[in-house]
Amino acid sequence: MTGNQPTSEAALLVLLAKGDEAAFNALYFAYSQAVYKAAMAYLRDEEAAREVVQEVFIKLWEQKEGAAHLQKLQDYLFIIARNIIFNQFKKRANQLLALKEYLPANALQVNNADHPLQEKMYDELLRSAIDKLPPERKKIYLLAKEQGYSYEAIAGLLGISPFTVKNQMAQALRFIRLYINRHLYAAVAMPFVLYPLFS
Repeated sequence: MTGNQPTSEAALLVLLAKGDEAAFNALYFAYSQAVYKAAMAYLRDEEAAREVVQEVFIKLWEQKEGAAHLQKLQDYLFIIARNIIFNQFKKRANQLLALKEYLPANALQVNNADHPLQEKMYDELLRSAIDKLPPERKKIYLLAKEQGYSYEAIAGLLGISPFTVKNQMAQALRFIRLYINRHLYAAVAMPFVLYPLFS
């Protein structure tokens, strides 16, 4: 890109589609701060927000061949950023759920200082999922996860077989995982809809 070439967004996108690094850099400087501010507004973590910016523009470069057809670059960057953060939250939620499948709640001590919003969101979704379990299944889940009862102890307490307890727990965990993954995207996307990303 030479000094006498147009610098409008549309022109820059055409150049980007041809692999012009100067056009890419111009777009980066035009939008990177806005992406960073949006990520910070939700993540409250400078390092994580910088990683989102980096991933967004790596994705833009990787898909540069289609750049000339973009109507609004800001909307495209918005979608990429939203999806990256959603995937971060989904990964975090699945990691926490995997841990909580094997440990009672009072035995799990996770350092969440770096991910307070992720943990808060996960806990809210987890509680909502638990509340939607059938009464007997919910009782079994809470006895196992919040009170630390073994399957054998729960079976004796409720007058059912350990196999039934194990089966009910498997169904509960399956439902909880699906519920969290289904609702996580909406929970992450909504703040971005409300936040003026490119104000």
